[in-house]
Amino acid sequence: MTDETRGIGDNNPPPESETIHARLDVTYPELAARRDELLRDRAPETVADEETNKACATYAKSLQAFLKQVDAHRRAEKAEYRKCAGYVDGWFSQLSSPVNAVKEAVEDRQTEYQRDKSAAELRRRKEIERVEREKAELLTKEHERREREARHARGLAADAARRDAMERAAQQAVAEKQAAAAAVAAAAVTVAKRAAAEEAKKAARAVKAAAQEAKRQEAAAGAASNKAAAGLAELSRTRSDEGAVASLKSWFDFEESTVNRADLDLEALRQHLPVGALYIAIRSYIKAEGKAERTPLLRGIVIFKNSRTVNH
Repeated sequence: MTDETRGIGDNNPPPESETIHARLDVTYPELAARRDELLRDRAPETVADEETNKACATYAKSLQAFLKQVDAHRRAEKAEYRKCAGYVDGWFSQLSSPVNAVKEAVEDRQTEYQRDKSAAELRRRKEIERVEREKAELLTKEHERREREARHARGLAADAARRDAMERAAQQAVAEKQAAAAAVAAAAVTVAKRAAAEEAKKAARAVKAAAQEAKRQEAAAGAASNKAAAGLAELSRTRSDEGAVASLKSWFDFEESTVNRADLDLEALRQHLPVGALYIAIRSYIKAEGKAERTPLLRGIVIFKNSRTVNH
């Protein structure tokens, strides 16, 4: 804000930037004068001969010398402000550093406790899974045993029915005529078959009921397994009376000491390299391989020999 824009009655001090600029204007008036002098001495639009090129080199050298002079003063002036910035950082650091150290210490204690808590909960859920799995295995074995017994019972019932039918048919054949005996024997066989079929149906219903119970137990064991596989956040979650929630956060990390350029799978990292990192790697490759006159080759990019005027 300049004096013309402040208005009558404005007693506030000028902004810090105006104060600094005003001091620098007083301190370095020769730099502004030299700048204006250099800008007035404009170079020609084109360089057509050696004399003009020499004049441009002289002019460029003067420009470069001025730029170095300005940058040296800039660095000297800025050094004091950087020192003051360090003082500001140090003052605030004496407030935040001890508090941050306590915060990290508290979180370290929480981490140790919550790791133990999650490990204990995981062990408990695995034990539940083991018990449910053993129950399911016992039910499966019981189902198989009942199925074997049912098959055996069906076989015995069929054999007994056949023997009974044969015996009744033989007894009936002795007491009655051949035709009547045959009819009775046939009727006995039919009755026996019906009885065997009824026994088989009963056994099948028993087997089906055992199979359904086994499936239910297997589903319960699967649900317990899913609970046992819950994440660290759920296993370690703690909520205070004030509503604060603490839990473990897990992620995959890597050992920096194991990074080896020769063994690292760079192809797998191709899609994860930022463009800026590629630029740095390409320039490093060109600098290493382009020392001879031969242009270095690198698949996927165009490398060319560039040039620019440097005035010494």
